[in-house]
Amino acid sequence: MERRQFYSSLEVARGVAALMVALFHVGQLTYLAEGIAKPLIPRIQEPFTWSAQIARILGNGPGAVIFFFVLSGFVLTMALERSRASNAGTTIRFVTARGFRIFPAVWCTLGVFYFFFVVFGRSIAPPVEYEPSKLLLNALLIIKSIDGVMWSMQLELAAVPLLLAVYFGWRRFGFRVIFWTYVVLLGLSFFGWWSHLVGDPGQFGQIYAFLAGMTVFLYGRKYVVALKRPWILTAVATFAFLVTRHIVGWSSSFTYFFEATFASSIVALLAFGARPPENAVWYRALQFVGRVSFSFYLLHPLTLTFSREVTPLTTMAVQAGISSLVLAYALFLISTAAVLPLAWLQYRLVEVPMIAAGKRLFVSRRQPSEAVA
Repeated sequence: MERRQFYSSLEVARGVAALMVALFHVGQLTYLAEGIAKPLIPRIQEPFTWSAQIARILGNGPGAVIFFFVLSGFVLTMALERSRASNAGTTIRFVTARGFRIFPAVWCTLGVFYFFFVVFGRSIAPPVEYEPSKLLLNALLIIKSIDGVMWSMQLELAAVPLLLAVYFGWRRFGFRVIFWTYVVLLGLSFFGWWSHLVGDPGQFGQIYAFLAGMTVFLYGRKYVVALKRPWILTAVATFAFLVTRHIVGWSSSFTYFFEATFASSIVALLAFGARPPENAVWYRALQFVGRVSFSFYLLHPLTLTFSREVTPLTTMAVQAGISSLVLAYALFLISTAAVLPLAWLQYRLVEVPMIAAGKRLFVSRRQPSEAVA
């Protein structure tokens, strides 16, 4: 039952988060107004309008990535709990599975970006970033100059030793290991030097979100199953998650904390409490997006390589009286429809085979391998 809930409700939630990131990307495309380039979705500093505020909420890509981190903590803890090996064996399997999960898709994505650069001359990054040495550094996730969203993959890798250490500590000493590690990491997130260690400026501090997901998996069920109307609380937590950044602040350390907290609540409620409408068409569509969301997330920035052609068109459309927000939603639909097939191909031809290859390394007659989703 738990497995069904995870691969339905949480997969749908992952799909929604991926679409939020896509709208965030499209919102950065520009049009010219009096010779000044302005984003299709106005920045928070612009004069307030409800339509722009709703667009920023729906396109809250940074918040969606925090949700990804919480969900990763949940899923990876589930994988650790299913392992029957020793600490050393569990560590080797876990690290190997993460490598096979992350790097093949990253390498394939870089190959696609390189193809677009060489064949069509399209790139977000300057040409120097495609030199062999820079390509290698990007492939190893030491830098993320070609596809900017890979900063989150850097954080995913940094979370691997953290999750292992805290999990083994929890098995020996209990909840206090998770609690105090979370408190320390949360406190460090308010210091700039810590938050700038890995990833985009200020993003490394979010690493405690993985521990929030770990806590949800280990302790969430016993609290959620007692709720009579989990969907009501799910709606409340979702609303709170969506509006946090626009109440607390766009890039405040408190914002990251509240978003991680509300994301944890959503994950717990969806995994252990809410009954999903699995036969609904919209639900199945979002579940498909969630299934291919990893590749979709990595590949969608390709749409930004068309900004030179898009800007003149959006400028003419705005001058003709079409709202920039309408253009943002239209381009969001077009870009999603264009990238989803490519994401599905990468999922089927790269992600699935490589995850299976990682599993086969540890297959034995007595102890089947454990999956890291």
